[in-house]
Amino acid sequence: MPKKITIYTTPSCPYCVIAKEFFKKNNLPYEEVSALDTNIAQKLVAKTGQTGVPQIFINEDEADEKFAIGFNEEELKNLLEL
Repeated sequence: MPKKITIYTTPSCPYCVIAKEFFKKNNLPYEEVSALDTNIAQKLVAKTGQTGVPQIFINEDEADEKFAIGFNEEELKNLLEL
């Protein structure tokens, strides 16, 4: 089963752009969600304790969810088993 990738971003975030380019380069489909929405931002803080973006969630199902804050190529490769 393929992993589902969701990336929470803001328009002014350069690391968000780099992360999306990484996904495209590796032919990894992803869903992008704006973290500018106050409700979404509050949910992210409650879930991760962080306010920074990108926040990247990788999961096959809710029980197997992993996340990364910011862009770290090696960490993402490890989480995605690339």
